[in-house]
Amino acid sequence: MSTEPRHLRQPATNFASSATQPPRIVVAEDHPVCSLVLQHHLAALGQFDLVTCASGVEAWRAWRHAPTSLVITDLDLPGMDGITLARTIRAFEGALDRRTAIVALTASCTPTQRVHCVDAGFDELHVKPLEFDTLAGMIKLYLT
Repeated sequence: MSTEPRHLRQPATNFASSATQPPRIVVAEDHPVCSLVLQHHLAALGQFDLVTCASGVEAWRAWRHAPTSLVITDLDLPGMDGITLARTIRAFEGALDRRTAIVALTASCTPTQRVHCVDAGFDELHVKPLEFDTLAGMIKLYLT
């Protein structure tokens, strides 16, 4: 299966970062090894305010706590799945006048899941494992 980027929407344009603060990234991944790999790769790519969450509910709380530039979420999460997380963020963003880039990660993707991701407002969809160069491209696209 291809690990090429699946761009679903136009890139976000209102980044939640400033010259004095690093961009905030929320990672929602319940598998400890996948979470550690993402953390390691992101650390190699720059300085970020990185928040890691093991559930969709934790990610939702983290997103609401502070302006966030990028959310990277697994689709299959306990409590609140990634699709519900994305829909919830998109529903609240309109009143905030900002748009967060949201990227989906999944171990496998069916055509139905792909449609649900588009409908939920994801910017990209990737099948695990996420390649380092693909992650670097996302950082460049959404955070610079």
